[in-house]
Amino acid sequence: MTAPEGMGRAKRKWSSGRRAQGAGYGGGRQIETASAGVAEMVNGSTECSMPPESRSGVDSATGSSSDSGSGASPTGASNRVASGSGGGVPDRVPAAEQAAYRALIESWRSDSHQPEIRTDAEIRELYAGLLLAHAIHLATDARDARRRDIARRKIPYDEEFQDSPEVARAFDAALAAHDAVLAVETGHEKALMMKATLLFRRDRVTGREAALAILRGLEAAHPDHKQVTFLLKKVGTPCPRCTDTGFCPYCAGRGVRTILRFERVCEKCHGDGICPVCGVL
Repeated sequence: MTAPEGMGRAKRKWSSGRRAQGAGYGGGRQIETASAGVAEMVNGSTECSMPPESRSGVDSATGSSSDSGSGASPTGASNRVASGSGGGVPDRVPAAEQAAYRALIESWRSDSHQPEIRTDAEIRELYAGLLLAHAIHLATDARDARRRDIARRKIPYDEEFQDSPEVARAFDAALAAHDAVLAVETGHEKALMMKATLLFRRDRVTGREAALAILRGLEAAHPDHKQVTFLLKKVGTPCPRCTDTGFCPYCAGRGVRTILRFERVCEKCHGDGICPVCGVL
């Protein structure tokens, strides 16, 4: 039997409406709930046909009964937040867990979790430490640049020479970095000792007196400083091992030794090219 034309159009419209509702609200569960609700409303019921547990969850979260025309999904109650839960605790979480969460939030706001740095002196100390680390890195780069320059120019051992412009710029940059540390903290002991070492390593003829002046000032300010006393002895006494050149006599300051046409890292200076007696400051 052929259905009347009006009934066929109504059926097609209802099917397209169900597809649109399923695509918009996320699947078959919403469609089934909506269909059951419409059926009960047609039969004269005033309450939406939700599962009892879902209905009780919505009522406990909102404080009111569910409305079949609101379009809210039954699972929406699990995402609601209780107004008195302390900022972000779901209402279905047990009371003990809610209390623990609130205690954790309050502990984050307490004085025990405040930053430890509170004075300008502590900030300057940290900043000076960062600058000193950079200065030490530049001093190591300058020493390595000189070692490579000696190997490239094949300078014989115990022969006076002038640093290349590249090496001179590397030492200038390292000295400027040490001065930057002292500009932040004038009496920085480590920076003063490292600067004296760098001056002595750059040129033992002209740098020795400048290094001794810095170390003597540190010794006067800190008489019990053992490292300052050690540096004073090293800088002030000419080294007999390297004839006071500062370079490793075993590899002639190159950091490597050639044995049977093969280059090997010098085992005395460990590839640094400095004297193992007076160069290690």
